[in-house]
Amino acid sequence: MHESCSEPQLCRAEKLTTEDVELSPDPEDVGIRKMISSVLAEIYRMRAFVRLKPLDNQVLYGYLKPRHKTGDDICRFFARRSPFTIIVLGNSLESWISLCAGGRVLQDNSCGSLEQTLDEISSVLGRVEKDRDLEEVWKVYYSS
Repeated sequence: MHESCSEPQLCRAEKLTTEDVELSPDPEDVGIRKMISSVLAEIYRMRAFVRLKPLDNQVLYGYLKPRHKTGDDICRFFARRSPFTIIVLGNSLESWISLCAGGRVLQDNSCGSLEQTLDEISSVLGRVEKDRDLEEVWKVYYSS
């Protein structure tokens, strides 16, 4: 998930044990340890400080501008924390959407901004009847 992780570093990290990561004096392993710490710290901060606001009684959204590639993970975290609620996180460049229903997490990475994604979801919610099934809302949004 680190913003500057290369393929060789990823291959090397997959071969390391926990002890290697924590105790190895090798400069490459130390670099991987720093990358892991940086990603974990960002995930911790984002989970702690992102505040969700209601768009609808079944949609929550929040601002998120991660430095690393952690948007999917953080969005899944909030979806699992609020089952049967669509979670939308994003910023002016990108957004992430998740829904936890029936023990599974449905997820999409929108190529649009948070504002664009919220507009799309609002229009989908407007088209679906009052007694809507949340998974049906997800399917309608995802197919659009």
